[in-house]
Amino acid sequence: MNRLKQGGKFFLVLLGFALLTAYAVIFNNTSGWLLWLFYVGFILLNLVTLVFPLRQLQLTVPETFWTQAGTTFLLPVTVKSRGWFWVPAFSVSLPQHA
Repeated sequence: MNRLKQGGKFFLVLLGFALLTAYAVIFNNTSGWLLWLFYVGFILLNLVTLVFPLRQLQLTVPETFWTQAGTTFLLPVTVKSRGWFWVPAFSVSLPQHA
């Protein structure tokens, strides 16, 4: 079932790309080509994040913070790369009682 969902998402991305390309070519206006370039950039950015593993970046907090819901606070974070490349993506894990 998971492969079917992934295949469906991939098909929708390709269908959107084909429709946007057809729109840009048929109407040949600035907004169509700007949308096409934005979509291509979006696809390339997603491909770059797929090439590098997203687990390579580790964020650590030097101390434990306790706060109430709805309040804002600054959270100092140390960024460490566990691999050769620094990847601009991260994950946040919270303890069970959070």
